[in-house]
Amino acid sequence: VYDRVAARNPESMAAHLGRGTALAGLGRAAEAVEALEQAAALGGHYTPVYYRLALALRSVGREAEASRFLSLYERLGPDPRPPFTDPYLSQVEELREGSYLHHLNRGTRFESAGRLDDALAEYRRAIETEPGQVHARVNVISVYGRMGRYEEATEAYRRALEVSPEIEEAHYNYGVVLSQRGDFRRAEEAYRRTLAVNPYSEDARLNLGDALERQGRPGEAAGEFRQVLRGNPGNRSANFRLGMLLDQQGRHVEALDHLRNAARLRDEQTPQFLVVLARAERKHGNLSAAARQAAEARALARQFGRTDILAILDREFPGAE
Repeated sequence: VYDRVAARNPESMAAHLGRGTALAGLGRAAEAVEALEQAAALGGHYTPVYYRLALALRSVGREAEASRFLSLYERLGPDPRPPFTDPYLSQVEELREGSYLHHLNRGTRFESAGRLDDALAEYRRAIETEPGQVHARVNVISVYGRMGRYEEATEAYRRALEVSPEIEEAHYNYGVVLSQRGDFRRAEEAYRRTLAVNPYSEDARLNLGDALERQGRPGEAAGEFRQVLRGNPGNRSANFRLGMLLDQQGRHVEALDHLRNAARLRDEQTPQFLVVLARAERKHGNLSAAARQAAEARALARQFGRTDILAILDREFPGAE
């Protein structure tokens, strides 16, 4: 069953976790390690994955790696619950007026709606209700960053670390704030601290690659994007950014492979990936492929109402239909 689920949905952490656990039970240790490594790459927030992986690594004699994952499991805090929330329990808790979760959830909804002042007020109420909880503090960092109040974001980050110095999201959110500010050197430090807590955070590694590239370190940036793809070959952002870097370095065949992988999904982001791919194909003399990619970009841009992409295509690929 897990084989079938993983084949249909290769980015399902639960499928790889279940498959790895079953393979371990069958005594197929090497295959179990491979499946559990995929699960860990996809489900970094679900810490029991690390425990399962540590046991599997130990069974094949990879003791040093097993110890590292056990340490990571302990630092992140074992959570016996599966990574699926119970919406009814959450709703019941939220109904309890004045509870931590009541204010936290209201703040999250306000933040999603762009009502940042209201979100900040709710997060502050949540912190007053339960000062020892860290999630509202983590969200405050992000809100201050979106408001451009960088000094207050720094102070919120410091206070979050006083509560929990190993909280991955605090380091990550602060890194995003620093990137927004253009302070890529310090953003790099924050993303590295995120990865020290959880080396499987794809978002942190992608942002670290971005920070390195913006500091003029393309080789190191490419290394981070490759690391993401080792755990998740279908990650479109990593494929796109690596493809762009390789193209700039003159490694055209490899670059095109990654750019094509980035453009495989079909959604509202795909037209912009196809435009970049069409440019690369044309630059390297693949004129028919470039015209085909541009035509597909135009069709998808119309489908998703991407007038910005249509304007680019009219300018750069006027005959592609």
